Amino acid sequence: MAVALGIAIPSQYTREKQDPTILEENLRQLCGLFIFIKESRIYLLHQTAKEFLIAQDDCRQESTEWRQSVNLQDAKIVLSRVCMSCLHESIYQGDHYQQLNQGEVTGKKDGLLLYAATHWISHMISLTNAPTSLLQLAGDLCDPKNLSAWIGIQEPGFIYYRYADEPLPFFWAARWGLIDVARFLLQESQIQITDKIIEKAAAHGSDKDTVIRLLLNQRGEEIRITDKVLQEAAANTDSGCAIMELLLDRKGHEIKITEKVMQKAAENEDCGLPIMKLLMSRKIDEIKITSKIMESAAGNWSDGAEMIRYLFEQKGDKIWITPRVLQAALRNPDGAEIVQLLYPRS
Repeated sequence: MAVALGIAIPSQYTREKQDPTILEENLRQLCGLFIFIKESRIYLLHQTAKEFLIAQDDCRQESTEWRQSVNLQDAKIVLSRVCMSCLHESIYQGDHYQQLNQGEVTGKKDGLLLYAATHWISHMISLTNAPTSLLQLAGDLCDPKNLSAWIGIQEPGFIYYRYADEPLPFFWAARWGLIDVARFLLQESQIQITDKIIEKAAAHGSDKDTVIRLLLNQRGEEIRITDKVLQEAAANTDSGCAIMELLLDRKGHEIKITEKVMQKAAENEDCGLPIMKLLMSRKIDEIKITSKIMESAAGNWSDGAEMIRYLFEQKGDKIWITPRVLQAALRNPDGAEIVQLLYPRS
């Protein structure tokens, strides 16, 4: 709490460890009887005290009385600044914080640092019209070179390493729902939007289509939807359908659906069928269902039978079944049903 006070009110308090008695006196002067301290822990007197103190409808009270004296938005700004400043400073303190990813600091647990690593994102998300200084702090924490200082608390290692090659801070910001931060980073920086960046956004979009939508909104004229981008979207098992729909809505006149794109959709075991239906509904006249697409669909362990059935409904008279398609079906645990669909046309 001494460190937090030093960050929040640097003109009045030092960040150094204080004598507990002095700290308690300071807190009493600030908070009156609304808090009590027991065994070095600080408690709010009662839940009703919080309700009494917080201003309704986010209004700022001119009165110095306690009632509704705390503006919630201001409080969130203070908490966000304390958390991010704490983390930002820890980045430059060397070995002392190397064990943060395991939830401990050398020699002793650091409660404020762990709280900051766990909650800074949720505090920032809750803000509206965050000041530029906070957006800059958040952007620094999203920089790939700074992630190791706190990322292990926010995301399990296997998720972090899955996305560890995301190259730019705005990818991370958008991934965690910090849209204002991501938008700020994209506006402030001189980032060249390359095909690789768009491909990665299509491949690893989270929270539906956040990164792609951000790129299209901010730099739409620079965005090229290549065949590789469409392949990545079609293979995206998390939000491929939402991303593909957005691309078709915004850039549909530039998009051509190739055999490889349909193959990727047919191989997608999580959302391949909705993607396939979306592509067919928008571009059915230019899509040719080849034996390679049918082979991929027959090998789909999740929706293979439904895909085959749907493709026959849409293009049955133009589909040829090869031995490789039948072989793929036979390797599928649901192969019996798929073979029944294929056999009359083989």
